[in-house]
Amino acid sequence: MLAAYGPYKNVRVLQLGTGKVLAPVPTSSEVKKVVFAQDGTRIAVVTRQDVIVWDVSQRRELLSLAHNEEVETASFSNDGKFLATGGASLARIFTLNGAEVARHNHGKPVQQIQFILEGKYVASVDADGARVWLWQPGDLVAEACRRLDRKILPSQWPSNPDESVTRRIDSVCGATR
Repeated sequence: MLAAYGPYKNVRVLQLGTGKVLAPVPTSSEVKKVVFAQDGTRIAVVTRQDVIVWDVSQRRELLSLAHNEEVETASFSNDGKFLATGGASLARIFTLNGAEVARHNHGKPVQQIQFILEGKYVASVDADGARVWLWQPGDLVAEACRRLDRKILPSQWPSNPDESVTRRIDSVCGATR
């Protein structure tokens, strides 16, 4: 498959060899980029203010992700369950249900974004270079616990009258320490 677009407001997904239009994808603004999921069943169409996820075989829109800043790039996870987007200052991760599950503030335009190392990390690039970051909550907690090299005093832990400091640390970090 091939996605054809230009300085106009639609994308055509074409079958290689025949040129047959498999799916016309209408958009409300100029298309900046189109990316395919690894299995080829979905595409993400990046416009200035949103990213449209389109099911090619069913010829229908699955999701439209409105952004409050200009969008630059997008990438599907290897398993096709998540979409990463890069904008004027933020890198964001969404489920294909539209829920935002992670974000990283670059402070400048994100030029490229990609899931790496079997989707455990995201690499995002801005004008100053690349950043590689964990994005899944379980991995973030495990990394924080791995780095925890000393006991935290009760005065250093946010107060929670219903739970002891030791119990909170053990419940979060117990399996990884």
